[in-house]
Amino acid sequence: MNTARQIISGIKAAIAGSDPGAHMDVSRAAFAPSFVGLAAAGFLIIASARLLSGAQGLPLPITIITAGLWLLTAPVMMYLISHLLSRPEVFRPWVIVRNWILLPLALAAFAIVALGAAGILPAGVTATLAMAIYVSTLIVDIRLAQTMATPAWTPAIFIACAISIAGMLVILAVFSSAAGY
Repeated sequence: MNTARQIISGIKAAIAGSDPGAHMDVSRAAFAPSFVGLAAAGFLIIASARLLSGAQGLPLPITIITAGLWLLTAPVMMYLISHLLSRPEVFRPWVIVRNWILLPLALAAFAIVALGAAGILPAGVTATLAMAIYVSTLIVDIRLAQTMATPAWTPAIFIACAISIAGMLVILAVFSSAAGY
């Protein structure tokens, strides 16, 4: 089981372009617990969405389904991509690092949205900062793809874009379904 210090060290290593496995456990035993970090991030994302949308938002069950499907899209895409690249050994470490890296991003987003909901930040600033954090997941995905899957920048950018687009398509599908389209 990874400690918070090991997780932070592993994330730093992955972002720096070195092996996160030298700093944190990326074994089979660490795979399932990494989804605890993903679930915690999901909870914060759901709470942020509820704070942003207020009473006019989607019903809570649909919000939970949307967040859950969106969060699980990345591991599915990573599985497909790692096998398409004939590098299945990178799948587990890639998912473990990404699952844990979403937690501080979701925490930052929740803090910003909570400050906006409390009236401390103006709505425009809140929305801009929340969107910047969402876009930072693309930047993180580019770096993780470059560190974990392929050392070349161009394929890493396409891989990260594919992961992001797949997630956006899931969100769009749920929203359009909930709207009756």
